[in-house]
Amino acid sequence: MSTKADEGSKDTGLHGELEALRREVAGLRARRSAAAAPRSAEAFSSAVGEMAMTDELKAVMEELAESIESGIAKRPVAYVLGALLAGILIGRMLSR
Repeated sequence: MSTKADEGSKDTGLHGELEALRREVAGLRARRSAAAAPRSAEAFSSAVGEMAMTDELKAVMEELAESIESGIAKRPVAYVLGALLAGILIGRMLSR
């Protein structure tokens, strides 16, 4: 049979273990949040770089579209025939 003194010492041991676990969890959380901060900054920097590339790509695509539009305006029949030929070729390739 256990006595009240034994139960008290068991409770103290459990409370000590729980407190140690709480400190350990708090330390792990602090390390995780400290490690996450630089990654967030790197992700932000990467996103800014990608946005710059996206803007550059958008400018190139707009320039290409304007070039194609001016070519179509100069020679519309040639572009229509080229598109028709490309469509026929793609259709034949996909039907096989």
